[in-house]
Amino acid sequence: MSDEINSIVEVLEDLATDSTVPQSVRAKISRSLQTLKNPTLDVSMRINKVQDDLEAMTSDSNLPNYVRTQLMNISGMLEFVQY
Repeated sequence: MSDEINSIVEVLEDLATDSTVPQSVRAKISRSLQTLKNPTLDVSMRINKVQDDLEAMTSDSNLPNYVRTQLMNISGMLEFVQY
């Protein structure tokens, strides 16, 4: 994996273990992490799938604003990953 993806994975892992994030969102973040780390999928497919997942997560009304902002920032970071 590229350095950009590794840094994104680290941030997502932090969110996946953050107890202030709703459990349902943490589960979705964990699934996104599995997708991002899946070597059998093409990098562009992994990125697109995770971006779709992140967009869906940001619409959750129970999501704290700071988590929503982090997820949107991660989605933006994924747009600039070189693959």
